[in-house]
Amino acid sequence: MITRIKATNYRCFKSLDFVPHEGMNIIVGGNEAGKSTLLEVISLLVGGRVRGRWAADDLNPYWFNHDVVRQYFAAHKAGQNPALPEIDLEIYFSDDAPGVATLLGAHNSLRLKCPGIRMRVRPDSDHHAELEAYLAEDELPELLPTDLYQVSWHAFSGDPITRQPRGLGVALVNSNTSSTHSGVDYKLRQLLRDFVKPQESAKIALEHRTSKAKISNGILRTVNERIAKDEGSFGVSLQMDQSANSNWDTVVAPHVEETPFAMLGQGRQVATKIALAMSRSAEHTQLVLLEEPENHLSHTELQSVIEKIQTLSNGRQCFVTTHSSFVLNRLGFKSLHLMHESRIIPFDASAISADTMAYFKKQSGYDTLRLVLANRVVVVEGPSDEMIFNLAFEKVKGRSPRAAGVDVITLGTRGKRALELGKALGRKMAVLRDNDDQEPDHWRAPVSDYLEDGVREMFIGATSLGRTLEPQMIEAGNDTALRILFGLDAKDDLLKYMLSQKTEWAWRVADSEPGLVWPTYIQEAIEFIDAS
Repeated sequence: MITRIKATNYRCFKSLDFVPHEGMNIIVGGNEAGKSTLLEVISLLVGGRVRGRWAADDLNPYWFNHDVVRQYFAAHKAGQNPALPEIDLEIYFSDDAPGVATLLGAHNSLRLKCPGIRMRVRPDSDHHAELEAYLAEDELPELLPTDLYQVSWHAFSGDPITRQPRGLGVALVNSNTSSTHSGVDYKLRQLLRDFVKPQESAKIALEHRTSKAKISNGILRTVNERIAKDEGSFGVSLQMDQSANSNWDTVVAPHVEETPFAMLGQGRQVATKIALAMSRSAEHTQLVLLEEPENHLSHTELQSVIEKIQTLSNGRQCFVTTHSSFVLNRLGFKSLHLMHESRIIPFDASAISADTMAYFKKQSGYDTLRLVLANRVVVVEGPSDEMIFNLAFEKVKGRSPRAAGVDVITLGTRGKRALELGKALGRKMAVLRDNDDQEPDHWRAPVSDYLEDGVREMFIGATSLGRTLEPQMIEAGNDTALRILFGLDAKDDLLKYMLSQKTEWAWRVADSEPGLVWPTYIQEAIEFIDAS
């Protein structure tokens, strides 16, 4: 299995050093955090291809980290003669991983003797003079001359690699779909071809070439004779394509239940690719890379796919990127890796109890991913609490919570679960809850292990001011303003009205934005969560 991945100066990674888990790895992060690029690095190192093309054929200036390139040209313009940027990618394997025996050596940046693969992109020494001449020019565009670079792909043994090492199986499944036969991606073709034995492949190739030759020597001969009689033909004739671009595996179209793969719906295409990757024996795919498996899938289809991933993931190492709390909850927090701004953020999974782990798996709707990705979190009990807190924050601070980098999440009375997760993530968190006729310490005691002054705190209204948000709002000094807003007179029961219209009253307050006084515990929570 993969024990370590290092990437230097590649795309968004200026310097990545990632140690994955042996089995399941779930990578989450915001957009442009580097999740897809991480899968790309693994696929590139093991298979030598990126986006279906050989690395040397796809190499372009945009492979290089933007900041590194900008810094290079700034130094070059300042006359500092800096070294040209290089890309260095490495993948380390355990000694017992299948197919890695020939990769053993110490030709890596850590000088460790272990199996592994290294890919480097460096200036080509054969083009030294051309590079010198190029760099001597004035007004250089801030693009590296990658046509004067070379890509080297070597095992840690020092031996060059020309194709994916035999026995080292990897399947990359992304959410890309195709609408034409030619759009069926390379990885899917490779996946299907793995089921064809070498002898069968040779026989299919022979019959395919024979059939093309038969057409060229048959009906096309008659056509060519007719073309030859045309004085403007200039010797042109028609022949069946015999190049590598027309090999049998590029023209055989995968079908599902007699329907061409490209004609399937988007969800069915994604589900089929994932099922194929996970259904193959671990001998063929020790490594499975799944990019956002939730894309294009209905909730029912996603449930089926996740069950298949769970059932068939044993014996292989999986890397799953996701934006779905359902995927994260079902596959488990023990497998989580947080990625932020192209870096892996430490996460202490051992700090989450087995009971809470089981809870997350059962509660697939629990919005854990928002907790994971937020920098500062406010957890409230219900929709009315969320609307009132958002409005109060905006009135007090002059900006919305989201604009201040605060995510307000409704999670019912599950504050303990949120605090436990917040501690493991190192998140700043405020939990607001009703007192329900119990003193605040009654609710704080069970979660005391997760509370920390200035980091994670629980805010609860005083029992003397009412058991829920509604009486707390009235007792804060808003009786007259709320009666006017709701069209109630002195004889009407304001509290009874608000309790019977729990979401409606809060929506009307949020929609009209009247001048109100906010309960003390809400004001304290606002100051706490907004403090640096």
